[in-house]
Amino acid sequence: MFAALPAQFRAFQWHSDTFTLPQGAAYLAQGGRALVQAFRFGRAGYGTQFHFEANRNVVADWTRRFPDAISGMDAAWARSHSAQEAAHGAAADAAGLALARAWVALI
Repeated sequence: MFAALPAQFRAFQWHSDTFTLPQGAAYLAQGGRALVQAFRFGRAGYGTQFHFEANRNVVADWTRRFPDAISGMDAAWARSHSAQEAAHGAAADAAGLALARAWVALI
């Protein structure tokens, strides 16, 4: 599933929880906020902690709709969102779309 992506890619993430992998699971992506960002379990079990489905429009909508929840996860988000979107939004959208297409092709 991750073969269509470069070794490092940007993806949107907001989460306040993390977990350890079950025995036998394979890391597919790691990140700074939470070590486990994506994994595979067996032939067809996949999990992601980041939101590859959230493009710039979705993130902007979440930013407007959930300001209290967001500030609890990232107090600087309201101030940094525009700069983050300008710097990384297009690349994150492209990575998310590539991952979604790879997942659909797999299933």
